[in-house]
Amino acid sequence: MKTLITFISQYDPIGVKFKHPTKKDETGREKTDNFRRALSIGDIHTYEHDGYQQEISDGPALVIIKDELPDKLIVIYSDEMKVKQENFERTVKTVYRKKAVQIPVIQNEYVTEGVHEFEAMYKFVEKILDREDMSNGDYILNITSGTAQCQAAMYFINFIKDYHTRLARVDSPNGKKTNRSNQGAPYFEEVVLDDLLKKQTAEKEDERKPEIETGEKLKNNLLQRTYKDFILKYEYKAALDILKGNPDIISDKQDQEKSKNILESMISVFQKQRVLEEIVADDNLQYGDTDEFQKVLNYYLMIDILNRRGQVTDVLVKAKSFAEFILKSVIERRHPDLKVIKKIKK
Repeated sequence: MKTLITFISQYDPIGVKFKHPTKKDETGREKTDNFRRALSIGDIHTYEHDGYQQEISDGPALVIIKDELPDKLIVIYSDEMKVKQENFERTVKTVYRKKAVQIPVIQNEYVTEGVHEFEAMYKFVEKILDREDMSNGDYILNITSGTAQCQAAMYFINFIKDYHTRLARVDSPNGKKTNRSNQGAPYFEEVVLDDLLKKQTAEKEDERKPEIETGEKLKNNLLQRTYKDFILKYEYKAALDILKGNPDIISDKQDQEKSKNILESMISVFQKQRVLEEIVADDNLQYGDTDEFQKVLNYYLMIDILNRRGQVTDVLVKAKSFAEFILKSVIERRHPDLKVIKKIKK
């Protein structure tokens, strides 16, 4: 039995972009229009009347499904993506009926929290795989859909647990290793979804193929790309785990050690609240109590990285502590003789 395990992203099952063939934007490219989150059939007719053309593209999960036609789908929805379940299942059934293939078994899983936490997603995927009979069947993991942490969990579980699954990566419609060029939507009404699927079939099928990677050479190429992706997405622990387990992805030994030290230093900022060596060594960052000033800068760096990861709740919590510390420090410097009287509750 062939089984696909996939998270669902905002681009699944399909996305659509409206482009005007003659109008240009400020950069000289074809003018595109970002529709509002709820796209009605009336909106589509209006775009068509105004001369816009529709570019309908499959989401990464659907690209893999069309190419592999798995017998079973294990589909993982976050709270935000649960609204797409009806769209996704309707699209899958349409694909299988068109190809005259038996509709697959669909097993839905729901993750309520932690989609931005690598360890939480790793444990979630691990539980799913541990319930499966991995010795009997062909398992494919979609490492394109979901948050960076979801993708990392899918990737690492394969090599750490030695499951020998196949990894599927999908190019975006514009050829890059991301699907961001394809405008997604949280939900399409049934009539809108059917209209888009019919138009895609009648006009032009999405001809992209998933990149299925197995074997040592392909594994090494994927490791190098994934290592770089994790660093660009500020997932330093995931990148360090790849480097430790596969040091040959960096050919120069000195560069290996240097990269390892930098990643360990960044991880220590989060795990041990350590000040980065670069901040400690920078003479331009000395101001009064150097140690205190450096810690403030280091804490700000941590908040900035959390914000870039999209961990809004953590940012708000740490920003509050950061602001309180700065205010306390300023008040103490400007008013050293100020007496603080704490009111004791009776």
